[in-house]
Amino acid sequence: MTDSTVLITGTGVRTDLQERAIRRRRVARSVLYLVLTGVSVLWLVPFAATVLTAVRTFDDIVANGVFAWPESITLQNFSEAWTSGRLGRFFYSSMVVTVPAVAITLILSSTAAFVLARREIPGAKVLMLVFLAGNLLPPQMLLIPVFELSNDWGIYDSYIALIAIHTAFQLGFGVFVMYNFMREIPGEAVEAAILDGATPLNLYRHVYVPLTRPAFAALATLYFTWIFNDYLWSIVLIRDTDKLPITAGLTSLRGEYITAWNVVAAGALLAAIPTMLIFFLLQRHFVKGLAMGSVD
Repeated sequence: MTDSTVLITGTGVRTDLQERAIRRRRVARSVLYLVLTGVSVLWLVPFAATVLTAVRTFDDIVANGVFAWPESITLQNFSEAWTSGRLGRFFYSSMVVTVPAVAITLILSSTAAFVLARREIPGAKVLMLVFLAGNLLPPQMLLIPVFELSNDWGIYDSYIALIAIHTAFQLGFGVFVMYNFMREIPGEAVEAAILDGATPLNLYRHVYVPLTRPAFAALATLYFTWIFNDYLWSIVLIRDTDKLPITAGLTSLRGEYITAWNVVAAGALLAAIPTMLIFFLLQRHFVKGLAMGSVD
């Protein structure tokens, strides 16, 4: 009888502790969901306000204010932004700069990381520190030197200037990420390829590149977003309005005295479409790449 009571009491104690732990986990999860919901709302409110502004008429905004509910829905603002605002031309300029810059940066960063990760070269760690140190320089400190350098090289007011500066600024981060991925590649796969007679180029193309595909996808997504959405270097290195990327070109939709905020909002939404498409297309590889890269 005593043993049974002790057993029941012991079981009750264990169940009570388990229930308390379950309640604590539920409270922690509820708090986490609440915080994440609040953060999501903070992110979605400006987007929702932009969408509502983009589908309203200018007279509606003037009469009722920017944050009022639309009296009617119209899609005319999008066609006006694309035609009158010349967003088609600005979009072309952005793609001319973004696509080559992303491709060149991925190739250079992956080849540099390949050499640093698998080749015994003098000063490899120093080179890695140099690449990382480049990421610590704020772009604002280099505005005048880069402007003067582009003038001296004769590439000012050209797409080449933007491609070169974006490649240079993104290269350090790419080498760092690729290096962490490539040094985790199993040595057995590398040794097997070498025994089969693989040259360094074949080793890079057929072993390292396929095994680091998530890193390529993650970097491609980040690079495309950063470069496509760049505004600072566009206004520093480009003078001809026909060569402005889309983020800088959006400023042309603002008038001297009156700004059609509905057209500006529509243009901003159109400018966000390419980066959203890239993210959704590479989302699975992007998340996988970030998760793998976070493990040392």
